[in-house]
Formats: sequence, C-alpha cells, structure tokens
Amino acid sequence: MPARCRQTCLDASCLVILLLAFGGSRVSLGLLQTNTQNGYLCNFFVTQSEARDDTTFTYNMPTCKLALASTMISTICLATLTLTEIIRIVFQLKTKSFLCAKVLQIVLLTASIVCLAVTTAVVSAGWAMTCNTYDELREDSPSFQLFSCTGYQYHKAPPHGGEIIAAAIFAGLTIPFLAVAIILFAARNRLETVRRHYQYTLQQQEPMDVIDTADPTAEDQ
Repeated sequence: MPARCRQTCLDASCLVILLLAFGGSRVSLGLLQTNTQNGYLCNFFVTQSEARDDTTFTYNMPTCKLALASTMISTICLATLTLTEIIRIVFQLKTKSFLCAKVLQIVLLTASIVCLAVTTAVVSAGWAMTCNTYDELREDSPSFQLFSCTGYQYHKAPPHGGEIIAAAIFAGLTIPFLAVAIILFAARNRLETVRRHYQYTLQQQEPMDVIDTADPTAEDQ
C-alpha cells in the first residue's frame, strides 16, 4: 500500500475513533447530569441507615460531583482532540517535528482514559451499592418496594436507574476506543517520521548524483 494511502487511512481512522469516543463521553455526561441534577441529587453509595431515615440522607454530592467532573474533563479533552484533528485533515496540516503537539495528544488521550475509568468505577459501584441496600430492605418494609434499579422512582421521579447504568456503560465502552486511538496516533507519528527520513535521504543523495554524472572524464583530465 502506498505511503500516502496509508496516511489517509490512519487520518480517517483517528478521526472516526475520536468522534465515537467524544460521542460516548458526551452521552455519559448528559445522562449523569440529568439523573443527578448536576450533582445535587445523588443516590450513590446509599447505606441502610440513610435509606431508613431521610434526615440523614446526604445524597453523597461529592461522589456525584467527582463522577460529573471526571466525565466533563474527558469530554473537553476529546472535544479538543477531535476539533484539532478535523482542522489538521481539512487544511492538510502536518505536525512535522513539533514534539509538544504529539505529546499533548497522548496526554489528552491518557487523561480521558483515567477520567472515564473513574466515572465508570464510581457510577457502577455507587449505584450497585444503592440497589443492594434497597434489595435488602425490601424484606423489612413494603415502602422500599417503590425503589427501582432499572427505571424511574415513585411518580417518575429521578434518578432513572437504567440511564445511570447506561452512563456507566458508555463511559466504560469509550475507554477501549481511546486505547485504539493511542495506537493509531503512535503509528501515524511513526509513519510520518519514516517518510521525513526517507525524503531527507533522497535530498542528500541528489547532489551526489549530479556530481557523478556531470563530467565522467573530469578525473582523467
């Protein structure tokens, strides 16, 4: 496969992966914002004492704000990477030897992976503990039967359990896409380095070829 064709394929693959990752992160953020009222109504890690006595229910706002902040950071990082990649492809820009640009790409991708991993762990573990708490309390009181792990609560009040689970799934599924993106970025940077080295070698050989073919009898004279 020609080098230009390989470069085009890598550019297109990087852009598609970034768009998918950005979409997954944005969906996860939107679902969390809707079902936690931007962190002010959080039902993660609910204990039995909190479930029994509403006056002690703290809603665990720091936990939800951590999940929201992590998802928001990853969304911003991916939006920045996607925008710069679109500009790069549209205007045919080359990073060339700009090491800082290549390092920044890897840093943003790594930061997105870490943030999404935090979101996935917090949301999945927090909601699982809450569901387990209410499952244990259902045997003691009929009032706890109104809690739903996969749907709306009483009178269709938030949070929607299925959407919280979906937020964790979207965040988790985005991580493999970002791992693939890191590999693609590294492969593309390697290909650009090889191409530049090859072009430099050709430029160095051209003057020598001109000298050799200019006057074959120069040494004899």
